[in-house]
Amino acid sequence: MFGWIPWYGPNQAAFQRFASLPSLTKAKWSILLNVPGVALLFILLAFAGYTLFSFYTIRGCDPYSDGLIKSVNQLLPYYVRHEMDIPALPGIIVACILSGAFSTTSTVLNSQAAVTVIDFLQPCRQLTDRQATLATKWLVVVYGLLGSILAFASSQLTGISLKQISGSLLNATTGATLGIYLLATCVPKSTWQSAFIGSLVSLALVGWLCLGAFISPGVAKAIMLPLATRNCSRNEESAVLQSTTLTADWMTSSAVLDNASGSSLLDEYFYSISFQWYGLIGAASCLLVGLLLSLPTLLNPDAEAAEEKYILPVMRRFVKCQINVELSEKPADKSAMSDSGPPVWGSYTTQQSTYL
Repeated sequence: MFGWIPWYGPNQAAFQRFASLPSLTKAKWSILLNVPGVALLFILLAFAGYTLFSFYTIRGCDPYSDGLIKSVNQLLPYYVRHEMDIPALPGIIVACILSGAFSTTSTVLNSQAAVTVIDFLQPCRQLTDRQATLATKWLVVVYGLLGSILAFASSQLTGISLKQISGSLLNATTGATLGIYLLATCVPKSTWQSAFIGSLVSLALVGWLCLGAFISPGVAKAIMLPLATRNCSRNEESAVLQSTTLTADWMTSSAVLDNASGSSLLDEYFYSISFQWYGLIGAASCLLVGLLLSLPTLLNPDAEAAEEKYILPVMRRFVKCQINVELSEKPADKSAMSDSGPPVWGSYTTQQSTYL
């Protein structure tokens, strides 16, 4: 859940899609219609994995154990190419994959370039519309090259599923983003300095966890169910050895974990945390650090609070009660009072929304 919330909430790519709709109601409907589609997609992916496992188990050997492919991520393309002997089908599948990838990639690259220009370049130097457009185009090229390099590096990792690689990297960054927005929308007196420091702590913590999980030799690896190797053309002993090195992110039970010899406490209790929890860890650490650093302003009754429209609806009632208590404890200032009574909570303004 904490891995997907940032994609539907504090995400520039999502904001661009929401802004293209004519009303807030239709933006909400777009999310409600998208969630079942994403759920169906993952159900189909799971059934595709079950089908491949059953097919090659019945056959008696899978392409990875037989040395025909070098990575578990090549299993589905190999099956389509060699087992589904239907003219034009491989090309159609490749076209579908590329069209979906290009659609998402173009949105992400454009949003990253726009954020960089608006939040980093514009405050330092006033750019004309032509200069801003040109800078955005060049940044799209730079981010595209960086993404291509990262994709090439990921392809060299064998024995690790593509979902685990992408999920680890995405959850390592989106958790901090979610923590910033939760801090801003739940704590009206929080400051941008506390949010910034909290995000740095979150990125450092989850980045350390993610890097250690990949490079630490003592981390216990999850293994797949035993694969049939009786009909493999390679030496049976080497095929069995290779099949037992397969890793699967969906097998996280301690019953199927290898006990790595010589593993430290970090390997056993920290680096072995599933990548599915990275988003929650990042959001919680950012929110906790930001909340602690915001305590001076929270305890100061004279500190400005954000306007009501910037606070989550579920938090508004609690925040209103807190503000009313602080107002009752303040000495009456007749010059600031009107005939209608004390100022309402929504009259408090702050620059917090500008930064967050």
